[in-house]
Amino acid sequence: MAAIAGGKEEKSAFLESRAGIFMATLRDKLDYLGIIVTMSPLLGLLGTIVGMIGAFSIFNVEAGAPMAITGGIGEALIATATGLCVAILSLCAHSYFAHRMDNMITDMEQCFSALLEAETRRAKS
Repeated sequence: MAAIAGGKEEKSAFLESRAGIFMATLRDKLDYLGIIVTMSPLLGLLGTIVGMIGAFSIFNVEAGAPMAITGGIGEALIATATGLCVAILSLCAHSYFAHRMDNMITDMEQCFSALLEAETRRAKS
């Protein structure tokens, strides 16, 4: 980090701007996980709907084909389970990284406060 010249206000403003840039970078990466968490159940639901349409469209083609119907329902359930698995794993990862980001921000703010406090004490001496 470059040397910070100026008074306490300038140093505080510099540290706050650097912290803001750092936090924005961290939050930007977490947004991708948030999108995955939101989209994966929707994609699973879409797969369910497509599978159910396929299962029940059998009635138009072949009367009384129970194996064809259960295959479509099985496909629909697999799509739903896959979407939910992706969402659950992504939510776990998102929660973990959000917690780590909050801890990093807290540590950074404590470090900046200590730095400014040390600078104030040094200036008074």
